[in-house]
Amino acid sequence: MIKNNTQKLLVGTLALVLATGLVSPAFAEITETVIPFSVPCDSPFPQLCEPPFTTNIETDSTLTVQYFASDLHCSSLRVHIFLDDNLVYTSDYLTWPGAPNPFDSLPSDTGVIDLSPVSKGIHKIDIQAEGQVSGCNTSGIGLWHGTAKLTSEINPPTPVAGKLLTLDSSALVIGGLASSAVWMIPTLAGIAGAGIYLVKFRTNRD
Repeated sequence: MIKNNTQKLLVGTLALVLATGLVSPAFAEITETVIPFSVPCDSPFPQLCEPPFTTNIETDSTLTVQYFASDLHCSSLRVHIFLDDNLVYTSDYLTWPGAPNPFDSLPSDTGVIDLSPVSKGIHKIDIQAEGQVSGCNTSGIGLWHGTAKLTSEINPPTPVAGKLLTLDSSALVIGGLASSAVWMIPTLAGIAGAGIYLVKFRTNRD
């Protein structure tokens, strides 16, 4: 009698735990990707450099881009940012180390450019430099550098929940919960222990 009551109590306790949400929550994984790069420009080296720097990034929705000008630069440039071949942002002109007035007051990076939300999947990001006459730039740019920082988000799979479990499957689920949510052990043990004590006490009275 005690054994059957104990099994029913364990299954009921497990169902209560699942129903009330005592399962470790799944959070989206935010990833920052930092890419240093250099791009040689095609001759005859105009101010608008071809080709652009290109990279791909996978995300479920969130997508941000930030460009940092290189310390190797000796003139001012700005960047055009493309998402899937569509121009989405043009920065202000940026400074370089040791730049004279008025270029020394310019920013050295674009700041965070939020392109969210975007569709789930892999997206193409292009960053294209455009120079201006300043510093060592007298007619165009032949080479430029920088660092791109991309932020993306991948959501975990949606767990299947809300189904009552049979006695045959309860042991498997308990094992899975123990491996993926160790923090639940004291809670389950306390509830189950209290229940077993009540079953024994009631049986003794009967």
